[in-house]
Amino acid sequence: MGRHNGHSSTFSSRWALIGLVIAVFFFYLSGDHTSLAQIEGKHSTNTVTSTESEQRPVSPFSTHQPSLEETMFSFFQMHPDPGVREEVPRLIRSFQMRTNWNTTGGAATFMRYPNPKHGGEVVSVLTMSRDLFEEKNRARGQMVVYHEYQHYLQWRSGTIPEEAFLYVPWPDEDLPRICKEKWYAEVEAYQKECEFGRQGGLLGQLDPHEGLAHICAAAQVQFASTLKRILPLGDPSAKVCASTWNTI
Repeated sequence: MGRHNGHSSTFSSRWALIGLVIAVFFFYLSGDHTSLAQIEGKHSTNTVTSTESEQRPVSPFSTHQPSLEETMFSFFQMHPDPGVREEVPRLIRSFQMRTNWNTTGGAATFMRYPNPKHGGEVVSVLTMSRDLFEEKNRARGQMVVYHEYQHYLQWRSGTIPEEAFLYVPWPDEDLPRICKEKWYAEVEAYQKECEFGRQGGLLGQLDPHEGLAHICAAAQVQFASTLKRILPLGDPSAKVCASTWNTI
């Protein structure tokens, strides 16, 4: 309402700057910013781990930008599936599941990682792309995260052996057996993911040219062959298993 004189503008700018400095200070003061590279004992250039952070004070002179953690938990809170909506946030907050941000891909992965810092204790890690949280990708994000939650349930129930989810080099002699376990895990997870998307009206919101849309659009008799063709295009572990999968 009306004009602001120069003194008032300078005063507001100074307080906005002070508020920004305070917000940055609290960002680095709160949360666990340990990287997955520290969990693995290796260097990594493409990932950064994030956990739940404390509520940060917001400067009255600046617009609050949600942190990645806040965006993630908001995404979970609005997810249609009660398991993803309720259990996954609880697992993350209780550190039973770690989160890891994939800065190069557009998907998500549930894996089990040996932690050398804790005597080889194996931890559950959910790796996700920031892109999944964007509004334009909401349908795909909800389906992809639901898929990885199915892998968590497979591991927890023991229906799929843990070795299929372990982030370790696979011995050549064990590769055919582990690849078969991974295949059964993927078939079940994709079938449930596609049904989830179908019931929720999400399939029509997918990019018709992407692999997930093709997999879910495949007729039942073509589902397995479509999955075998598309999965190795974006999943490095699927490339390793491609020859074994073609024998199933």
